[in-house]
Amino acid sequence: MKKNIFYSVVTILSLIFLSCSEDNTVEDATLAFSADQVELENTKNSVVTIEMSTNQTGFRATIDEAAKSWCSISIIEKVITLKAITDNPDPTPRTATITIIAGEGSNTATKSLQVMQLAGDASLRLTEESVTLSSAANSTALVEIISNESNFQATMNDPSIDWCSVSITDNVILITTLSENNTGEARIAVITVTAGTGSNIATKKLTVTQLSPTPSIIGQVVQGGVVFWQDPENPKRYKIVSATRLEGESWCPQAIETIATGANSDDDGLANTNTIKALPNFNQYTAVKYCTDMGEGWYLPSKNEVLALFEAYNGTKVGDATPTNPDEITPAEKTARAAFDAALTSIPNGVPLNTAADNAAGNSIWSSTESPTTPANVWWVRFGKYASDTGVKRSTARTVRAVKLITVD
Repeated sequence: MKKNIFYSVVTILSLIFLSCSEDNTVEDATLAFSADQVELENTKNSVVTIEMSTNQTGFRATIDEAAKSWCSISIIEKVITLKAITDNPDPTPRTATITIIAGEGSNTATKSLQVMQLAGDASLRLTEESVTLSSAANSTALVEIISNESNFQATMNDPSIDWCSVSITDNVILITTLSENNTGEARIAVITVTAGTGSNIATKKLTVTQLSPTPSIIGQVVQGGVVFWQDPENPKRYKIVSATRLEGESWCPQAIETIATGANSDDDGLANTNTIKALPNFNQYTAVKYCTDMGEGWYLPSKNEVLALFEAYNGTKVGDATPTNPDEITPAEKTARAAFDAALTSIPNGVPLNTAADNAAGNSIWSSTESPTTPANVWWVRFGKYASDTGVKRSTARTVRAVKLITVD
């Protein structure tokens, strides 16, 4: 009897133990997504959500380090929300891997999903949307393309146009006139520039104008001076030289000639003049002061501006000038010089550019361009037997002419 009671107790205890063990069994963590791959629009603040199927209530999420700058993630209950922080400026999609860990401790489930932000819309900007070229053949212009694309095309809207060509290298458009414009009026071409491929493209119009020839006014008397330079791109802009000159004076006194003024531009005499005008002892710079005292807009020309004056005077490019005294230059050069001097002397108190004897080297004219390596020297150009060099500022052997830029409306 006692033995039966013992076995009964053991059986009852075993059943109670098994019942308790079943009650304490932990279910393995599970995790599934409603989608393993999702897309965000290419614009900032676009959102996509993914539902989780899981037996867990605690979650952790990680995202690629590089994607943190454009994608954010949040989880509320069992819904994952992905949001684009920025527009996608690139012409290609960008992707990120999101990893979700459901559960805690050793009972977790891990799963990853891919998010892709669509490619940005093609963008296109031109540094110039219209260019003007001279009437001459082989006149060129460059226009830079600014875009998030790398594929570009340029086409003439009118395929019959044969006076203008267009090509693209990297992101630079080259426009070239193929012939001189002898039509008597400006001619225009419109070019369509396309960035991108397929349906993701952007376009811009580029207008090209080739000017008609404008008669030269070089050598003509205008506003109390003689024209020596005319802008080939805008013939209504030109420079005149003064009819009068300063002679027998130094560029500046010897006491300050070794002090650099900073007037080093080879091309911009007005900038050089303004640089010197800003000095506290400006009044000591005789050559510049003579020019500015002539009135508003007058300045001491740069080295290249004096060279342009010589070319207008001689009727040739500098490289084609006869390197001899005036009595041995070509008849054409003599005629050009005589005509320019006649224009100067037609103005009250006008003086020829070169008053030395024909068998002498001749007069030279100071520029405003100081030598960057030897501040005591300034560039000059000789108008008898052509030469160009630097000389000490204290010299009184040079002359001074003022020039002025004029723009006609």
